[in-house]
Amino acid sequence: MSQERKPPAALPSVARRRFMSGTVLGVVAGNLGLEWSERSEAAVPAATEEAPAEFLSVSAQLTGVDNLSPSVAGRLYAALVADDGGFRDAVKVLAGFIVKAGGVEDLQQQLDAAQSAVAPLPRKIVTAWYTGIVGDGLHARCIAYEDTLMNTTVAEHLQPQSYSLGNYGAWAKQPV
Repeated sequence: MSQERKPPAALPSVARRRFMSGTVLGVVAGNLGLEWSERSEAAVPAATEEAPAEFLSVSAQLTGVDNLSPSVAGRLYAALVADDGGFRDAVKVLAGFIVKAGGVEDLQQQLDAAQSAVAPLPRKIVTAWYTGIVGDGLHARCIAYEDTLMNTTVAEHLQPQSYSLGNYGAWAKQPV
């Protein structure tokens, strides 16, 4: 009585294992990327409203730039409001303070000396316009990059970092 021996089941080939591993990794990476993408889009508020005239006026006076982008203004304003529920009213108070002071000359020193509740606002607004960043620490969000004042001010001679300056090796040439 001899039992018939069956040949061992064929082991999956190396190519098949690599294919299956790659597929699984691709699906996982795709899902992680989608989740990250959804989170990052949710972190940047859409410009659901136009920035009010007070915000544009205060921004123009604080930055010294008269032709501020309305679309960037809307995004920055929405982010600043999302960061601070009292921002809308605080901008109105700051606009009134600027009118009383006769401009922005020594504005920050006057606000600090008066221990005004709106004293942090000029710094927040100028930081938002120049860097495109709203919030601090873990709550900091990049709202604008290419259209920030730190980039548009020097756009004639420099381009924002991480943007292609031309063909491969263009970075090696001495700037003019």
